[in-house]
Amino acid sequence: MKKLPVIFAILVAAFTFTACEYQNVYPTEYKTVYQNNSKTLDIEVPTTDWKWSDNGYFFVTYDIPDLTQEIYDKGVISCYREYFFGTKDAYQINLPLEYSVSANGTLFRQTVDFSFGVGFIEIAVTNSDSRFDSTNPEDMHFRLNMIW
Repeated sequence: MKKLPVIFAILVAAFTFTACEYQNVYPTEYKTVYQNNSKTLDIEVPTTDWKWSDNGYFFVTYDIPDLTQEIYDKGVISCYREYFFGTKDAYQINLPLEYSVSANGTLFRQTVDFSFGVGFIEIAVTNSDSRFDSTNPEDMHFRLNMIW
């Protein structure tokens, strides 16, 4: 009778470990729903191009003729801020981007974001306290990706 609990424990362990085995099951047939196309644009925003909005933020708007109604309706649009543009140390951070800024002895948060519509993109820089800082944002580089 003492062997019955040992046998039971061995059976439970065997079923437990074999049930957890990872199974790689791949479909044998693939169905293409969409044929993907893509376009990437590098956008340079000099500090002199930033405009002040009465709604409390800096912005710049660019015409993007490649951003068609089809891309707007069926595509994916992403925008990145690119640091050290054109160098081996370049890297990108996805928008929206929020970080700390110090100006005139004041520390505040600054957000860089974007919006788009058919044929255009708007990039905005907003200070956390919505205060007007008469200094335009710095030169910034962005990368716009459109996939459809």
